[in-house]
Amino acid sequence: MPSRPAVRFQPATLAEALYWLDEPTETPVRLDTGRIAEMSGIQQTGGRLTIGLNATPGDLAHSSLVRAEATCLAEAARFSQARGAESLAAEMTPISVLALALIALAAEIEVARLQPDQTVSRAWQPLIAFLESPPASRSLAVAVRLDVRRRIHGSAYVAAPAVRGAAASLQAAAASLSLDDVEGVVAAAFIALLPKTGPLFAVEPAAALLHGKAIDPGSIAAAAQQAQASAQTRLGPTFTSTAFPVHVAAHLVRKALDRAAARCLFLMEAGA
Repeated sequence: MPSRPAVRFQPATLAEALYWLDEPTETPVRLDTGRIAEMSGIQQTGGRLTIGLNATPGDLAHSSLVRAEATCLAEAARFSQARGAESLAAEMTPISVLALALIALAAEIEVARLQPDQTVSRAWQPLIAFLESPPASRSLAVAVRLDVRRRIHGSAYVAAPAVRGAAASLQAAAASLSLDDVEGVVAAAFIALLPKTGPLFAVEPAAALLHGKAIDPGSIAAAAQQAQASAQTRLGPTFTSTAFPVHVAAHLVRKALDRAAARCLFLMEAGA
């Protein structure tokens, strides 16, 4: 028996959307969330940059706020746009370059849930936790937000080069750095890697090496080598490739950190 075509439903509120997600129907329903205000727009309020999940890669790549406050997300968005991604909502998976950039920015995600009494609750949680354990039914991801309160910060997204062997292990890396406004040392650092196959992962030991350090070639090189060791442990013996002349993870992470550090230093000098 041929399957029934999906019916397009355009709710105007989160409550309507959650009701239809929860309600069993004989006909498949394709949810179009374009009319839901909470899922639209890019805005900065109170040191937080909030992005509705209806935003497209094009919206992210061309937003002056995203380019200034979340450079690696704008860079990943250009890559994602070229590959035909439709919206940020569709990219909230552990194999997405947009999710990779957001993890490197320590993003949080807001999830709306339909309660037994049919009311809607909304709560923020770390994006990494959401990706590792997606919520069950009766829920809908609404927006992501980034902490942009520190004046001196930088981030970068780096795709693996199209070289045989490199593509077999890692797809991309993303990193962010925030500096203490007074001391000029690293106050926060985040690094994430996306394998060619399998879910992305944060490289916390490498990021931890940078905390409290001045950003210089030595500290960046040490973090890059630690990232390589973590990737080797995570991905196993098939990770190493003799076809690529350098260690892939160390190369990508060092390049991402170099670019993030360059932006930090530019902002530091501009504010001096």
